[in-house]
Amino acid sequence: MPNSDIPVEYVQKAVIRGSAFWSVGLRAIYFATTLLLWIFGPIPMFVSSVTMVVILHILDTNSTPLHQFQSTNQSPNMLRKMGRKKHQSQEL
Repeated sequence: MPNSDIPVEYVQKAVIRGSAFWSVGLRAIYFATTLLLWIFGPIPMFVSSVTMVVILHILDTNSTPLHQFQSTNQSPNMLRKMGRKKHQSQEL
């Protein structure tokens, strides 16, 4: 909300912290499920472990590429010009 008294940095920090705890909690559930299957023997635990590795691999890889920003020829030149201006002002 634009007219809110809550700082944006506070909200960003809360969302990032929440997503980190969500990820850790979900991984703890996967690990606990694998340990629970040890009661039924080593074969169900092994199958669960392999399944967990596959699931985590799928979740941790990004299958959709991020938007590729195409740089124009002006951007690098502008940065070079800005660097030259900064360098020239430091020499004076």
